[in-house]
Amino acid sequence: MEPNSEITAETVKKDEAGVLHIPLGDPILSFGVDDLIDDERVATMRNVMREWIEIDRQNIVNRWAKVHWIHWPGKHKTNKPPITGGGPAELPRP
Repeated sequence: MEPNSEITAETVKKDEAGVLHIPLGDPILSFGVDDLIDDERVATMRNVMREWIEIDRQNIVNRWAKVHWIHWPGKHKTNKPPITGGGPAELPRP
């Protein structure tokens, strides 16, 4: 896993040793302790996470169905909901 790298079909790859490298991109959320006592801020973080979890949930279902595709926005901004419409990316087969 490689943090802070752009996620594209070209950057998800296997190396010569067969190790799969998946860039993580920017963090989904970034917050401090003060943010946790702000109800509006907590609600925003909850909504952002809810959308990301839904994407991941679909990827888990696909994996169980032996579908080698992931849905993941290629670009996203920290503390913002994912931008949908990026489409699926095929994972290299294990």
